[in-house]
Amino acid sequence: MTSQFDEQPYVSGRSGSSVVGFARSGSGSGVTTLFIYGGVSSQDGPTNSETWFFDTERHTWTQVNGTAPPHRAYHSTLHWKDLMIVFGGFQATQGQYLEYTFSNDLVIFNTTSQQ
Repeated sequence: MTSQFDEQPYVSGRSGSSVVGFARSGSGSGVTTLFIYGGVSSQDGPTNSETWFFDTERHTWTQVNGTAPPHRAYHSTLHWKDLMIVFGGFQATQGQYLEYTFSNDLVIFNTTSQQ
């Protein structure tokens, strides 16, 4: 049995990511887009900066092609107007050993311009 999602791009499993919901401009139906950002895709893997959005009306995933915020996981995220605001978390980079850097920065990502 197949579903409408079988041929669509999709987000890989992960932990430590964040999701925020937005109403598309001109939409009176509430949340129409979910943005998912960052996280780790394996227990001992590096963090990523993948940013995806899910259209709740069309049931489709699209990876953001703009300038994504720096890679991180276990951060706090909120939305305000057309902005996704990210604070803190940590970055894990793969070298000979996994290295962790904790962040205290604030990153603002415009969901309209995707930068």
